[in-house]
Amino acid sequence: MKIAVGAGHNPPDYGRVNEKKHLAEYIEACKITALLKDAFWLEKYEIVDFCGRLREKVNKINKSRADLALEIHLNGSDNINAKGAELLYYPSSGSEALARAIEHSFRDVLTIPVRGSFVGNLRRDPKNPICYILRKTRCPTVIVETLFITNDRESKMLENGAIHRVLALAIAVGVKNYVKSH
Repeated sequence: MKIAVGAGHNPPDYGRVNEKKHLAEYIEACKITALLKDAFWLEKYEIVDFCGRLREKVNKINKSRADLALEIHLNGSDNINAKGAELLYYPSSGSEALARAIEHSFRDVLTIPVRGSFVGNLRRDPKNPICYILRKTRCPTVIVETLFITNDRESKMLENGAIHRVLALAIAVGVKNYVKSH
């Protein structure tokens, strides 16, 4: 099993920022991604790391012939009360099933709300870069929006670091369950 894993955004674009808590989406996503790669390594999965601009990411995923791909993000909103994890997918072979497997794992272990799994082009503007990676990869691909960095309660969890491990393990369990059933 070959899994492509990457953190959303790339400097100088750090994604959403919580200035009050001095947290940046890219930095926090990298922490989760590193722990996720460790969990996949323990399962003996081959890991393909991807980063760069969108086309570079898609090309690396497709050229690697990965069996599935995950891009880790933290959500953000101008509404500071927005909360919860969500998973975005494009209606292609296996993507919805992968998103649902991770969603079920999140519901089992997270103390934050799980908003659900959504078709990427319906939840967001189709010209949004997130939709590009979902549409252009050849393997089942899911964008994992782990929590809202702009929500004070959820961003506070990032400060001690334990939530990074919980999120990574929940994603890994969801992927393992998906792999078992496919």
